Amino acid sequence: MSDGTVSTVEPFKTFLTTTHEKLGSITKHFSAHKLRHRFATLLYSSGVELLELKQLLGHNCLDMK
Repeated sequence: MSDGTVSTVEPFKTFLTTTHEKLGSITKHFSAHKLRHRFATLLYSSGVELLELKQLLGHNCLDMK
């Protein structure tokens, strides 16, 4: 990144792509974004409060604009 910090998003996307290619039998579209949403959905379904999810996912607010 231009500010000198290390981005963990691109290596993670590369990991997911490589893993998806190795598995081969998964034909559905697979992405870091979908995995993030699935993670949040599972936590919410398990009883995790929205404010805690907001913090875990790094959101500043819960606006649904």
